[in-house]
Formats: sequence, structure tokens, C-alpha cells
Amino acid sequence: MGVEEHKDVVNAVKIAKNNGCEKIVIVGTSQGAASAMLAAEKLGDEISGLVLENPFCCGSEVVRHSLEKAFGRAPIDDPIMRRSLQKATDANPLLHARALIPYPFIHLIHTLALNRMGYSPEEHSPINIVDKIPVPIFFMHGTEDTFVPMSHTQRLARAAESGASTRVTEWYPPAGHSLLYNAHSVEFVNRVTAFYNAV
Repeated sequence: MGVEEHKDVVNAVKIAKNNGCEKIVIVGTSQGAASAMLAAEKLGDEISGLVLENPFCCGSEVVRHSLEKAFGRAPIDDPIMRRSLQKATDANPLLHARALIPYPFIHLIHTLALNRMGYSPEEHSPINIVDKIPVPIFFMHGTEDTFVPMSHTQRLARAAESGASTRVTEWYPPAGHSLLYNAHSVEFVNRVTAFYNAV
């Protein structure tokens, strides 16, 4: 969920700085966006900005959302998840997980999954630190993302605006999870380049 990975981002920035880089903008997608935010909180103005595609507010919210989709409490509108579940149930009809696992067990599975991580995602959630990041942030999210709802990015942007960030930019085009470049490559490059040039 970005907690361990953000240490690599911090180290990469320090190496770049030691090798003469003066202007550094961190770009992260999904979990990489969480890593970027956690790193940016520690780095402060050592970096010039952040570009965040399809970020999430809290890892546990994403885990719960995925479980609810997998076990029948939310519609499966993600074609990859739908195909995976169909293949599993075609191969073994006893694996009708959506029918076999009642909703109360989703909470248990959610808790077990989070305990396996070895840390609390709530304690290291981007939503809890984004208002402390003092650099410009470019938030983008595909409106067709069914893995991380777009509301996560909107909540993060509002929190950043009310906090230390010097500027918040947003872009919400039609695309699936982490597919903005694939769907809008020219506009993606133009917008990210313009953001980089402006910070």
C-alpha cells in the first residue's frame, strides 16, 4: 500500500539530488501514487511537485471495496475481475464465492488481509498526510476506474487544497484504472509537461 515502497522513493530522490538534479517531480500511479505522497511528506520542498494518477485515500478502503465486489456486495463492472471469477467458477462450480461467502465474513477476510500486511493502512493513509505536502500536486483519475473510485482522488484534492500545497491541479477524463496514458497519450504528455514546466 506504499508504506514500504515510499522509502525507495525517498532514497531515489536523495540519489538524484546528490547527482546534481535540482528539479524533481515524482510521478506515481495507484499504489505508486500512495508511495509518492508518503515520500513527499518526508521530503518536503526537496522536490518540486507531484503527479498522481488514480491515487487512493486509504489502502483498507480499496481492500474492502475489492472484497465487496468479489463477494457480491458491489457490482462487478471491471472486465478483468469478471473474467477471472468466471474462469474460476467454470473450472470448479463449487467455487461460486459470491454465493458462498455471506457479507459478515467480508469483514473477517478484510481484517485478516490487513493483519497480514504487518502494519495499519489507516496509520499510513495518504488522506492523513496529503495536507502536509508543501509542493504543487497534479491529481488525475479516470472516470471509468472501477478498482479505485474517482471519489478517492477528489477527497485527496480537497484535503491538499486546504493544507500546505501551493497549487492543486485536477484532470478527470474517461479512462479505466491507471489507463490515462493509454487512452489520452498526447493530452497526458502535454498536461504533465505543462505541470512540470510550471513548478
